[in-house]
Amino acid sequence: MPENMTETLGDIVSPPVPYLLHGTTVAFSLCDQVWHDGSYIFYGYTNQNNDRIFLWGQSALLRVEISPENAPERTNPFIASLLPSQGKVTWYEDALDTFRDASLFLSEFEKTRGFLLDGTLNKRVSLHYDAKTLAQQSARLADIMRGNLTLAGKARQLAPILSAITHVLTTHRIPDSLKHRESDFYASISALQAQMSAFRDEMHQNAPAADVEPILALEAQIRRIHADFDSILQEQKHIPPDEAAFIQTLLDELAQINALAPGSLSAMQRIPRRLDLCREIWNHPLIDWEVRLSAATQAVDFLSEAVAQMEDAAIKSKKRYATVPDLERHIGAIEQQLDFLESAGVSSLTTPLAEQFLKKTNDWRKGANLLPLTHETFVSSIQLDSVHVTVNGRNTNPDCTIHLSIAGKENALAGHKMYARVFRGKIEEINLLR
Repeated sequence: MPENMTETLGDIVSPPVPYLLHGTTVAFSLCDQVWHDGSYIFYGYTNQNNDRIFLWGQSALLRVEISPENAPERTNPFIASLLPSQGKVTWYEDALDTFRDASLFLSEFEKTRGFLLDGTLNKRVSLHYDAKTLAQQSARLADIMRGNLTLAGKARQLAPILSAITHVLTTHRIPDSLKHRESDFYASISALQAQMSAFRDEMHQNAPAADVEPILALEAQIRRIHADFDSILQEQKHIPPDEAAFIQTLLDELAQINALAPGSLSAMQRIPRRLDLCREIWNHPLIDWEVRLSAATQAVDFLSEAVAQMEDAAIKSKKRYATVPDLERHIGAIEQQLDFLESAGVSSLTTPLAEQFLKKTNDWRKGANLLPLTHETFVSSIQLDSVHVTVNGRNTNPDCTIHLSIAGKENALAGHKMYARVFRGKIEEINLLR
């Protein structure tokens, strides 16, 4: 987790460092980006202002991108979860939707059966039966059972208590929506049933029928309640055999993935499948509520931790590169190329452009109902629009490429532009831009 939990990428500042480049002061600072898949990308350093440079006596917009030997660098603690055919961590790109869906399920669950989470189930159930009488009579029953009376004596004292409890159970009005085995009501009557069954077996041989009758009546009523609860739960969770087998397959696969060592390649590669399984499980109405709840919670917890890890890794990486290093040798490589262009003169660019594209330009002009250009007017109409410099610093001597965008004065090129690429003092490419 980040050392400072409130720290964000935006808090990390890259102070600009100025350099003099071809007569223009250019300030460089960090060039980076965060992809949608959470990856932090360090590209290098670039000028952040709308700097302009003078070349061949013309002013042009300047963009400089300097890539050190380790750039571009991608930081992503989950890079191993990439599928071979993908360039991005797609499960993370879907993380917001997955997180939202899981949170929505948990929210809806709290509304419908949240009493199982917040402890209000017993309070709600107690509104529909005489909870006070049941608790009092159960306490009296326990005292008698712990006493030293004979079995017959206990049976006689228990008779009115058992009748009172049976009456409470007979008159309960617990709605189907609250009939859950997790309730204290269900647990209490189950404990009573076990207690009375043992007591009946103990006194069965010698006890008069009158003494056994209250016990049998209570047991019968508890069995009816159990059957009622079980019937409700069965109706809610009737699972056809084929569907039960499918559900078990989902649960087994998720258990296998969860058993993988955290951070291992196998675990990383199965993150997308793990989240898919969680989603499928929490959305399946026939799966036990606790399992569905666990799957949704697992997805939320995992994604929350994944976001924190992504942010922590990005913050550490940005801190590592935020301070602009010494760029003198890179600036020197750029200056050398610009000096070459200056000494070669603008004709080094305009002549090959005219040779290749004068006819095409006049075709454009004809279509726009403009007069054709002569060689001289074509050359004189060319206007430098922008200079984009990229420097690759992987080698001892940085490689510098200059990209020139050329426009036409007074719509000389009929709204079109041209492009030239200069590398190591040589114009290697010229093209028309539509």
